[in-house]
Amino acid sequence: MRKPILLLLTGFLFSIGSLFAQGLQIAALPMVVNGMAAHNVYESETIGIANARSKQFERYQQLISIATKEQLLDLAGEHTNAVVRLYAFQALRERNIAIPKSLQQKFKDDETIVPVLEGCVANKFPLNKLAATQLSAKNNWHKQNFTGTIFVNQ
Repeated sequence: MRKPILLLLTGFLFSIGSLFAQGLQIAALPMVVNGMAAHNVYESETIGIANARSKQFERYQQLISIATKEQLLDLAGEHTNAVVRLYAFQALRERNIAIPKSLQQKFKDDETIVPVLEGCVANKFPLNKLAATQLSAKNNWHKQNFTGTIFVNQ
């Protein structure tokens, strides 16, 4: 008798824990997105002369982890902040999610100027030029040229 009750209780607690974790992820997404928008700078993985880990890049990695495909598509296509749209677009690529042609075209046409911090160099580039290059922790931004408009997943 004890074993079935123990198994039932374990299953119940596991279900409650899973629901709680999902709730935390849902609550965390607005904090990540609002933090990105408030900071409003598109940053490389490390910044400054000390090569410190970028908080904005950490938000990007959180976005990759917690946002659903639908949330990323919505953020990339509809968010009012260009930096958030750009990070969401890059997260779609990082997760190998097919990007609809209409969204790709929207990014190709978007010339909104975005502040960029690459290492210790601050600059500004049009969103469509930044979107043409995939952002990844593995990328070496200092070797990138933001003048092309080549898109992945076409």
